[in-house]
Amino acid sequence: MSKNPVNYITPLRGGVWRYGSGLSVYVEKLIDGRLIGASFRDNGIPVNTVDEDADTPSFGLTIDGQDMCYGWEFMDFSSEEAQDGTVTGTLTLRHNLKPVDVKVVTRCGGHGFFKRGISITNTSQTETLGLTAVSPLTGRIWPMADCLRENLSGA
Repeated sequence: MSKNPVNYITPLRGGVWRYGSGLSVYVEKLIDGRLIGASFRDNGIPVNTVDEDADTPSFGLTIDGQDMCYGWEFMDFSSEEAQDGTVTGTLTLRHNLKPVDVKVVTRCGGHGFFKRGISITNTSQTETLGLTAVSPLTGRIWPMADCLRENLSGA
């Protein structure tokens, strides 16, 4: 965990990581082989577990036309703080169907912003893989109801 109160990364129990940048709080969970973007808040207060999103992947990856949102296993997590106060966390995952490892790198840079990158490694010595699509950070910023009128009720 970072000593910096503005930018921090806190690994929690059960495959949960909380990232903080200014007042922005982003939580990811590894649930049943899926890395989920469980919540995003801009007021510095994490979402109650009951209200977290349990279905939206935190990144998108398609290889050889196959959506890779399922089948991930935890390998490693590390974090480091730079002299400028930014904190970077690296989450390493291995896919259990395709010979692929990913390093999901999230940097908390302050002022409410996050920077995300993905390093993709083909672990096969013989098989080639076609990278079809990559989205380093996916998910919802705020929940939306199906009815437009409900979404605009507070406006």
